[in-house]
Amino acid sequence: MCKRARMCSFLRERGFEPYKVTPDRDNPMYDVFLFTASPELYQAVMEYINTSSERRDLK
Repeated sequence: MCKRARMCSFLRERGFEPYKVTPDRDNPMYDVFLFTASPELYQAVMEYINTSSERRDLK
């Protein structure tokens, strides 16, 4: 499950497509993107997290 539009875009750029988009239960004004779990998806998410951390550290 992905709630962040930037992370979703990052994953899509790497070839992952959500199998479902649904309204967020906590805030129906936003969407939640559902992806099939896989080691490759996990690796891409970790890359996103590490890259985001590096960008924050540069500020």
